[in-house]
Amino acid sequence: MSFWFYSMAVYYIMLAFIRFYLSKHTKKYQPGEKLEIELKRYNFCGWLLLFMNIAVVIIIFFIIYWGRTFYHHEITTIALAAYTFLAFTIAIVNMVKFKKLNSPVYSATKTISLVAACVSMMTLTTTMLTTFGGEDVQETKNLLLSLVGAIFSKEEARETFLVIIHVRKY
Repeated sequence: MSFWFYSMAVYYIMLAFIRFYLSKHTKKYQPGEKLEIELKRYNFCGWLLLFMNIAVVIIIFFIIYWGRTFYHHEITTIALAAYTFLAFTIAIVNMVKFKKLNSPVYSATKTISLVAACVSMMTLTTTMLTTFGGEDVQETKNLLLSLVGAIFSKEEARETFLVIIHVRKY
């Protein structure tokens, strides 16, 4: 089971690193001020998203294959749901809000927030199925997690591909 914790640690370390890497730039420069540097950071974050996707796929594999899930008390699960939907809503609102800045670094930051919200949604799904589902939900959990994993992998690959194409366009 230590691989489970290693894959979770890799995901969160990469997420923290990407956010720190982008925040260094946003504190130093105005949006669009150093476009060439922003595009390099944007491209680098796209590659890191690709590697972060591998950690998430490993987590999904552990959830499906070994039945490794999260079990929390009902109140904790409701609080997790509130946090997840708030994070998801804020990520979507910020993507729309910061799109008009036309800054690759801000776009990457908001994409990272959306990816983190999607992973939180996956965690919420498994937690709710485990906490409220009863005993015979393994097939439903496997089907749902396979679907979530496929959608997440497709979206992650699409965003990474768009990052690479976007950088080469300039």
